[in-house]
Amino acid sequence: MSPIEAAAHARRLVTLAQLSRLGAPVVLVTRDGSRHTGHVTAQDITHVRIHNLTGDTVIDHADITDVGTYND
Repeated sequence: MSPIEAAAHARRLVTLAQLSRLGAPVVLVTRDGSRHTGHVTAQDITHVRIHNLTGDTVIDHADITDVGTYND
């Protein structure tokens, strides 16, 4: 991982940690362009789990290209 990729990865981790602490609904965009919406229910150093009406989705941090929030 290049220094630029490492910095981007660290920013995503911080953002996800802040969002999960707030319990905010989150939108994650992944490399393939998919958008995943839901509430962060768990995360570790490599993965984040979000829950929505269709169930749980586990996403690898390395696949996340953007993080945001939405209004319920």
